[in-house]
Amino acid sequence: MTKMKLLGLLATLAVAQAASAIWASAAPASTALELKAEGKPLTAGASVLLVAGYSLGGCYWEEQEMRVTVNRSNVDKLVRTGETGQLEPCSGGVRSLEITSTRKMIVKLAPMRIHLPGTCVYEFREFSGTFAQREWGPEIAGTATGKLDRAESTRSASCAKTDPTSFDVALSGMETAPVP
Repeated sequence: MTKMKLLGLLATLAVAQAASAIWASAAPASTALELKAEGKPLTAGASVLLVAGYSLGGCYWEEQEMRVTVNRSNVDKLVRTGETGQLEPCSGGVRSLEITSTRKMIVKLAPMRIHLPGTCVYEFREFSGTFAQREWGPEIAGTATGKLDRAESTRSASCAKTDPTSFDVALSGMETAPVP
């Protein structure tokens, strides 16, 4: 009787092990992404130039030096190293950027405030989208909606609660590729 229980237990374990192997092979593989410049992988601390364009008010572009903090991961990360290349009616700008192995670029803002002529100030916190690898680098483009910053704006009926802007964000001179 003990031998029968032992054989039954071993058979159950064998079936469970086979099922877990089948499950593992059917699960999608997690792919890490590698950021490169001139064909060479970027190391942590490497500098990259971010170029962003906007369509709202006089805030129509921004250039920021970014530093790579994570590479060869499912989510590669870059952070801003300084505040340069912004125009006067804008403040804040890009704080950090994430690029995922699912080809999504998430641009986190510090927040960015765009001052329109007159009394309206709109605040943007994040842009995101599926990126395309272009000849100049990975790029996203789309539309985001900013919320009226009541503390910065003069109370006026002419200020709508929200205002959209078109955006175009790219990392200059960078390539993305799955980790081999």
